[in-house]
Amino acid sequence: MNEIIADPENPDVIWAGTPVGVYKTITGGDIWFEDNRGLGNLDIRAFMIHNESRRIFVGSHSGGVRYAFLDGASGDYMGFETEKTAILRLATGPVPCTDQLSVVTFLHGVAGAPTFIPVNIALYSLDGNLLRRGKCAIQETLVWNVAEIPAGAYVLRASSAGAHTEAPVIVIR
Repeated sequence: MNEIIADPENPDVIWAGTPVGVYKTITGGDIWFEDNRGLGNLDIRAFMIHNESRRIFVGSHSGGVRYAFLDGASGDYMGFETEKTAILRLATGPVPCTDQLSVVTFLHGVAGAPTFIPVNIALYSLDGNLLRRGKCAIQETLVWNVAEIPAGAYVLRASSAGAHTEAPVIVIR
């Protein structure tokens, strides 16, 4: 099992993300069943429930981030929307940078997407050496001191729940 989450409106409704899809219980864990409507058998790595909009977000290893609207406290849904797959994006600044690099991640394609989905950020040299690693949430700014990094071109990579993106970074002196 990769991830587990309970519905805040009904703790008897629990989802489990596994390498072969989603399993769900509506009995607090006594009886589990496969529930992959709209997902297929994706490797599910993360869940998040945005209770105000009653949406469940599902992140997979290779299928990006998808969501479904939950039906009240029952926790039921019609199926995950595949045409509304979110795309992870990066914004960096200043470009080029000298002493400080600011990174902001955000999701495109899902209006009202939650901002507290964790994102792994890494800065690599062009030959693939890891220089920095950090974690932030969607729309949270991560600031790194890059004063000791030599001038040159680098690759910034972000990943979250199966979605990946890259951006160039230029450091000047």
